[in-house]
Amino acid sequence: MKKFWEPWKWFELAMSKVLGILLGLWQALLSLVGIHPKAPRGTHQDIKSVDVADAYLDEAEHQAGTDAALSGLQEAPDVVLAYARASVTERVSMDLGKLSATEQDWLLRLTDRDLILLSASGRAACARSLQYMIVIPSLPRAKREKLPEELPTVLHVPTDEDHVRERFMMSVRSGGHALALKPH
Repeated sequence: MKKFWEPWKWFELAMSKVLGILLGLWQALLSLVGIHPKAPRGTHQDIKSVDVADAYLDEAEHQAGTDAALSGLQEAPDVVLAYARASVTERVSMDLGKLSATEQDWLLRLTDRDLILLSASGRAACARSLQYMIVIPSLPRAKREKLPEELPTVLHVPTDEDHVRERFMMSVRSGGHALALKPH
């Protein structure tokens, strides 16, 4: 049973609180003049490159085991992989009927970069990505396979806003004389 009446404990607690307040005020005064206390330096572990390489190989083996376990899934990951590997013109005519509406929506919203990562990662990565509705590439496999050097280019179709902006810039450059020009 603790004793309630311990004046030295009270004094020690009160002094620690008063000292904390005084140090806080001192630091605030020093920060007003631009002197900031140094942040405490943390210690780090001595990590060797061999340890990093071992951890990488362990993770690659674990990833390969996960890929093998997920390889027996349904046909939906095959559809995702085929869609990712198809060209832009082939994607338009692909049948996505084996996917649910939310899966189709997710697949159609992927960027070209996401599709390239999925196509390089393989079927198991497509299955994981489809399950969690987020692109989860298999990085060791994606690094082994070469990604395409060229990404598909998006053609820019000029709009009325582009013509107005172009006319305005011509006007500014010529000193205001190009406003009478007609759009292309």
